[in-house]
Amino acid sequence: AQICQYPPPPPYICKYLQLNAFQQHQNIDTAKIAKIKILLTHPDLDMEPFFQKQLKLLPHVMSWFQRARSCHSNSSPSGRVLTRTQSQKHVLSRELSAVYKFIRGMPMVAADGYCKYVLKTALKRKRKLQLMIQKAEEEEEWAQKRLKPEPEYD
Repeated sequence: AQICQYPPPPPYICKYLQLNAFQQHQNIDTAKIAKIKILLTHPDLDMEPFFQKQLKLLPHVMSWFQRARSCHSNSSPSGRVLTRTQSQKHVLSRELSAVYKFIRGMPMVAADGYCKYVLKTALKRKRKLQLMIQKAEEEEEWAQKRLKPEPEYD
């Protein structure tokens, strides 16, 4: 049975109707089809509305893209003839683009986050070195006590 019949809708609408029919026929989760439609309809997702929450939404955006990678497959009639690997690379490039837009849109927030990471790492190393110095001093003290010459009696 044809999806697009009388009068035929524009081709871009037929593509989405075919996805709906595919979803019903293959018993695929509606959310997966929705993600495919979003990625097909919006080749460049606008990240600016998310900037008001700064980087708090970035993990959710990344999670959405990771789930979207599993949505595309070569059996999907999404209008694109992509293998699973090509499709996942396509979604990954969109994910990297979204992260880039976040960082580009909030350079000081990203820079502050990086500086905090560097400071935390430096403090962790400093603590580790202090513990190593303390242990070395204790070992030195122990060795000096053991090697201290016995007092001579006349």
